[in-house]
Amino acid sequence: MTKQPESLPQRRRKYGPLHFYDSEGNEIAVREWGLLFEVADRQVALTELGHTTVDTVWMGMTRYFDETGRPLVYETLVWGKTSATHLWATRGEALAGHRALCDTLLAGVSAPARSIVCPRCGIESHHPEDVAQRYCGNCHDWHPDDPRP
Repeated sequence: MTKQPESLPQRRRKYGPLHFYDSEGNEIAVREWGLLFEVADRQVALTELGHTTVDTVWMGMTRYFDETGRPLVYETLVWGKTSATHLWATRGEALAGHRALCDTLLAGVSAPARSIVCPRCGIESHHPEDVAQRYCGNCHDWHPDDPRP
């Protein structure tokens, strides 16, 4: 039996509105987050590897949570010869993930290019939830697991 994709209302209920967190994962008011965002040292790690950059920062806002319910408030972006986005719950996980991505890139293996290209509109998304659910935010629709005929 094939798992049916969630409807847009189900997806919105599951992920909900934006929530705001400090660097320790404690929920805070949007005003407090705004003040922290302006003055905090948000950079976790920044690595230049030739034509590829790996940048990990505290974002402090999310609507995504890991399987145990922890908010994913750290983000690693890889761009240049390859591109990928990774989300983390803690600073330690973010730093370990950043180092692992750098090690992978230094070993000559591309970071996993986790993206989806909508077969209908051609828009590419690197958002992990869009990739996992094969969802196009532009078309507001899910696509089959194998886009080939």
